[in-house]
Amino acid sequence: MNTLMHICCAPCANRPIAQLREEGHSVTGFWFNPNIHPYTEYQARKHTLEEYAKEIAMKLVIGGTYDLRGFITHVADNIDVPDRVLSAAKDAVLSALDYRRGHTGAMGHVDGQWQQTGTQAEWDDWRIAELVLTDTVPAYPELGMRVYGLHYELHTTTPEDVMLAGGMYMDEDGWVGGLNTLPPVLVFHITPDGEYVLLQSSIPNDVGRSSDNPMFAGLMAQAALENGLLAPSEVRPVDLYYMFYNNCGVFLNLIGAFSLEEQNSTLDAMATYAVGVEPSDNLLVNGLQRLEEYDYDLTEEGELAKIRLQNAWTRAQEEAER
Repeated sequence: MNTLMHICCAPCANRPIAQLREEGHSVTGFWFNPNIHPYTEYQARKHTLEEYAKEIAMKLVIGGTYDLRGFITHVADNIDVPDRVLSAAKDAVLSALDYRRGHTGAMGHVDGQWQQTGTQAEWDDWRIAELVLTDTVPAYPELGMRVYGLHYELHTTTPEDVMLAGGMYMDEDGWVGGLNTLPPVLVFHITPDGEYVLLQSSIPNDVGRSSDNPMFAGLMAQAALENGLLAPSEVRPVDLYYMFYNNCGVFLNLIGAFSLEEQNSTLDAMATYAVGVEPSDNLLVNGLQRLEEYDYDLTEEGELAKIRLQNAWTRAQEEAER
């Protein structure tokens, strides 16, 4: 079978090409990366790939050219961030554009089924209006985390079909902002050699963009935990407390995947912290109540972690009463 594979750089292509060839595929590489910035990086990747293709006798198709003008015209003049951050922001906004091109932005019950409603708007352009460093996760300075606030706008040619909701707005030229398709921030980890690595994270729009908000600080700890930068026992109890409240199910499934020793240490620390919070404002109590009232799609490990948390909370209360 002949397979055409898009390639962003030679190191990323090494293993997939080998695997495909082992499975009997004839692989042709395809280079089309006008978004790579700066030009020196574009040239270096292209040259390395060309040399690699010769080395492994692979046909390589080169498509397009370096599109610096197109890159710059989509970015506000005052943005000054590392190239990797800007490239990640551009990729994120392009994914948001693709998403909007296939979604109306409205959902409802039609013939008894929950599905899209309304008319599909036409989207033809995008721009990054703001990209600025908002937080360095000061609770964990050894991790080298950096948080960049992202504000972008998409352009529509059919403004009459855009359904504005929440904090969305649209100017007279058809530029729409306040979209919640993407998280409000991009979270990076800086490796010892200075590389910016984009972390997978789920940050809601209502928790701010810095650790001044304790919920935000907790979610930064969660991002570090989910990406293997921290063990549960290394997370501050206050951050565990807010992580749990933000999404009880995600928290328990995440903690439940670790060793029993890690779980017990972590849940005991969080319960001990929560004992010091007034009952009327206690987010741990609130979360435990929600776990009984709603289905959080817990895994088997998450269900066991739930029981361990309930036991830890009981022990912490008994200890406080002594």
